[in-house]
Amino acid sequence: MLTINANKEDLLNDHVWKATKYDYTSGDLDYKGLNTDECATDGDTSWRIWKYTWDGGNMTKLQGPLVGTWTGRSGLGW
Repeated sequence: MLTINANKEDLLNDHVWKATKYDYTSGDLDYKGLNTDECATDGDTSWRIWKYTWDGGNMTKLQGPLVGTWTGRSGLGW
């Protein structure tokens, strides 16, 4: 299982991720969340979350991952 203090190499390995969530509220990919627990709930505090910023259909910024809940993704301190 991946820990919160995982090294950067572990964060890049696709095989550690068991659950993935996507948020397309704006029409583009706004947030992507990954978790090592296949049964993770939206309120679990172990989500690794990335935020995507778009301009005219072009991705202009990628932030993350920050650790938190999927339900609290917009308030993670972006």
